[in-house]
Amino acid sequence: MDVCQSRKDNRTTPCRMTTPWTLEGYRGLPVLVVEDNPINIKMIRTQLKQLGIDMIHTAANGDEAVQLVRQNHYGLILMDCQMPVMDGYSATALIRAFEGQETHTPIVAVTAHALPGDREKCLEAGMDDYISKPVRLQRLLEALQCWLSPQQNIDAAVEESSAAQEPPEGETASTPQQGLTAPEALTAREPAHAAPPVDFGVIQGLLGVTLEELPLFSHLFVLFFTESGEKMEKIRLALEAKDVGQVCALSHALKSASGNVGALGLSRLCREMEMLSRSGAMDGLAQLYEQAEKEYERVKEALEQFL
Repeated sequence: MDVCQSRKDNRTTPCRMTTPWTLEGYRGLPVLVVEDNPINIKMIRTQLKQLGIDMIHTAANGDEAVQLVRQNHYGLILMDCQMPVMDGYSATALIRAFEGQETHTPIVAVTAHALPGDREKCLEAGMDDYISKPVRLQRLLEALQCWLSPQQNIDAAVEESSAAQEPPEGETASTPQQGLTAPEALTAREPAHAAPPVDFGVIQGLLGVTLEELPLFSHLFVLFFTESGEKMEKIRLALEAKDVGQVCALSHALKSASGNVGALGLSRLCREMEMLSRSGAMDGLAQLYEQAEKEYERVKEALEQFL
C-alpha cells in the first residue's frame, strides 16, 4: 500500500487509493492553488471541480499565498515553486513559521521542473509532497486522497477510475532528461514535427474525459492561444534584446502551458530554450525559437477543431 508521511507528527498514514469522488461529495475546507500561469490555474481549477472540490482559492505568487493563509484555513495547498515576487519555497517557510506547532496545512508542490533532486528540495523546504506538471487527473486525485484530512474526506463513487484514460507513465512533457547538458538536449530527441502536434491522449488523461467530450473544455484552448501567443511574441523581443533571463522565464511558462494542452513537441522545444538560456548562452536560441514558431502553428491548427 502506498503511504504518505506527515511532517507534523512524523507518522506514516496510508493513502486511500480508491475510485473517483462524486462531484457532490466533498464538504471540507477550501483548497488553495498558488500559481502564476493563467493557463495552469484554469486547468487545475477544472480538474479540482471534476474531483468534487468546489471551494477553491487562488494566489498568483507566494506573497499572496502567505496573506491568504493568515486569513483562512485550508484543507490543502497546491504550491507552484517558481513564481515572481515570492517563490514557493519561501512562501512555504513563512507559512510553516506562521503555523508553528499548532497546525499543519498539507502543502503539495506542483512544479514543471521534474529534475533529479527537486522532490527532495521541496520536502526540505517544508512541503509534504511533490507532483510534476502537467498534472494528470489521477495523480491529483491521489494527492487529494492522501493529504486531505480524514475528517474532510468524502464518499467514493462506484465507477471506473479515470486512470484507464491516462497515457503510459513517462510520456508527459515533464519527463526529465537526466544527465544532459543544455547543448546535448538540443539533439537528444527527434524533431518536434516527427510527431503529431497535439497528443490528445495526454489531454484526456489530464482531464479524465473522452475525445468526444473535449469540446466542452474549449475555454482552456482559447486561453492557451491568448496566453501562448503573447509569450511567443515576448520571447521574440527578448531574443532581439539578448535578454536570456527573460527568455528563460518565458520559455519555462510556455513549456508548462503547452504540456497542459498535450502539445508535447512545443513543450519540449520550450524546455530546450529554457535549459539553453539558463546556461547563459545565446547561440542556438534563435534556431530553437524558429522551430517553436512552426510547431506553435501546427498546435493551433490541431486544436482549432475544438473551438
